[in-house]
Amino acid sequence: MISKPLSDTVAAITLLGRFGFIQYDCADVARRASDEMNGYLFEGSRIDVNVASERRKKRNPGDIMETPRKIPRKQVSDALVIICNRETRNYSDAVLHRLKELHIVCDSFFWSENMPLHQIVSDITRDGVLYAVVLTEASAVDKTLNIHVLQGKNPKDFRDVPLSDAFDLLERDFQKAQAARAQVPGYL
Repeated sequence: MISKPLSDTVAAITLLGRFGFIQYDCADVARRASDEMNGYLFEGSRIDVNVASERRKKRNPGDIMETPRKIPRKQVSDALVIICNRETRNYSDAVLHRLKELHIVCDSFFWSENMPLHQIVSDITRDGVLYAVVLTEASAVDKTLNIHVLQGKNPKDFRDVPLSDAFDLLERDFQKAQAARAQVPGYL
């Protein structure tokens, strides 16, 4: 989330449909805000931050654009950790740290009851996220994870899996997913 000093330097905000344009008083603050917010998940949607620059050079109709051989794929997280209770912050930090040790790229999201959990899972499945890891107050107390394997031939749900078993399951499944990704032509 943007820290208070950044939000205090906003010069103007313009909203157009699902797009927002924020102008800052200082370019350095704008770059810092861009770094902090790019890729951030807000209400189940990823924020894509682009810094505006001076007007681009207009192309002549005769200009030929070279088409890249491979189109870079936008980085999609491998896992979304959905945190249902802010009091489980230390537990969620430990889970995120362990997932990162397994080289699983992950984001976290504080769930709000005004967005159905099944809708969040459905949205991230369409985005290509491999796993939803749901952390509840009970899972923090019991040291368990609720894991939704979202991709592959057989998406599955695993409830109340003890931590060591959960990380073993995620590590094995992630290795299989990485091997399958490596077989896709043009996948970056």
